[in-house]
Amino acid sequence: MLRRLAALGVSLAAASPAFAAGPKRPGAPPPVLNVVHHKLLRSAPASYQTPGGSLDVAVGDLNGDGKPDVAVAGLAPTPSASISVLLQDPAHPGTLLAATSYPGFGQPLGVAIGDLNGDGLADIAAADGSSATVMLQISGKPGQFAPAVQVGQ
Repeated sequence: MLRRLAALGVSLAAASPAFAAGPKRPGAPPPVLNVVHHKLLRSAPASYQTPGGSLDVAVGDLNGDGKPDVAVAGLAPTPSASISVLLQDPAHPGTLLAATSYPGFGQPLGVAIGDLNGDGLADIAAADGSSATVMLQISGKPGQFAPAVQVGQ
């Protein structure tokens, strides 16, 4: 994953041992995704809370505003895991809004952004060891996604 992130110009750092170890344990600090640097965000390092167990990240325009947003595949909460979407704050370019997390399936190992149904809107795909999950963007609601649908096994 780190090579893929480096190719995108993204670097991540674990904010706490709980983040590196996966889903939150009782008494552990909240899991945090640290976006240390992204050449398109052009902002200082910042930390963003996600449900935990973050394994992969994709960067792309998820709401059609022309600015890069972030999708994160994570293992928490169990058993469904999650896909978190962090959109750029329109009032503060280069800063991401708080994560909106959507339930997933299984344990997503990778996440990608692309127009999966030909409607011109960015959608999200995630994959685990045996299947894929697709989240299609809701037409007329930029940056909002329909519930995840499992495809393939």
